[in-house]
Amino acid sequence: MELVVVNGANNIAKSVIRGLTASGKYSKVRLVDFRPYKKSVYALQRELRASGIELSKHQTSNVGSLEIGIEGAEEVVYFTHDYTSMTSDKNNTLVATAQLAKKVGVRKLVAVCPVELDLATSDDEQSWIEKRKEAEQKALSAHSGLSLLSTDLVFGSEPSHLVHYMTQCAFAGKIQAPFLADKGSFKPVAQADLTRAVTLGLEKGISGQFAVQGAEEVTPAALMKLVETACGKEAGSTKARKQLPVLPLGRILEDLLVGTAIDTNMAEMLDHFATTQEEPVTGPSLWEAAGSAPEVSLREFYAGLRVDESDEQLVMPTFGSYKTYTD
Repeated sequence: MELVVVNGANNIAKSVIRGLTASGKYSKVRLVDFRPYKKSVYALQRELRASGIELSKHQTSNVGSLEIGIEGAEEVVYFTHDYTSMTSDKNNTLVATAQLAKKVGVRKLVAVCPVELDLATSDDEQSWIEKRKEAEQKALSAHSGLSLLSTDLVFGSEPSHLVHYMTQCAFAGKIQAPFLADKGSFKPVAQADLTRAVTLGLEKGISGQFAVQGAEEVTPAALMKLVETACGKEAGSTKARKQLPVLPLGRILEDLLVGTAIDTNMAEMLDHFATTQEEPVTGPSLWEAAGSAPEVSLREFYAGLRVDESDEQLVMPTFGSYKTYTD
């Protein structure tokens, strides 16, 4: 059976692809992405080939190529892409995927929408949260069988996104101030549990919008301390990077050159929730709807994790590439 994954080139998506294909259910993976020809995707392709699974890469740049990319699929798993500039709008891509999946007859559609991959900025009066929720409702209306998973921060033994960046910064000793905030609460979910959530969405056909979270609540500061300890650093040893108040020159230059950089976007997302105290995810718990529960404990995971600074996984992405992409 073939698994079709839209925006499958980011780290969170790749970890789920590994988990889903490990079940033996899929012999083929069709990876549809704006930039599918990245080094890490070729690495994933070699990894899957060694297990007898064929991975094909399909580049999408507009609605037409996206339709071709998912045509003929029975099951599609969508992920919010991790690009913050020079790529189609995240919200529009979600809505288009739902509409096209309905058009071409996709039976099962699961959309994984991690909050850390949202574009945490808006250029008009409507907030980015309001825009996201509006797009989610359009997507749900477009495909009645859509299972939309509003996902908290993701952690695990494989590179993820925000937590991976925190790990790199723990070794560097410096990070943007919002990552050290004692305000704003999250319930990070393990990669293994996220894979289980996607499986539940596919196999149980649960439609609607659901929150996917872990069981333990942390602030960014508390999460950073767990990461530091796993890296062999003293908890609280990572310092906030110094920057001038109100639109520092570096931020203005960054916006002119590359738009909103990925590391800046993550910091602004954390700052938003620290300021507003809003919930980072939307909808009732998927675990309760499916009669299940998260299995991986955040604190137990980090208590048993030891990260070596020489780990090759920490090399990519480089700090510079966080300005435009995460590979």
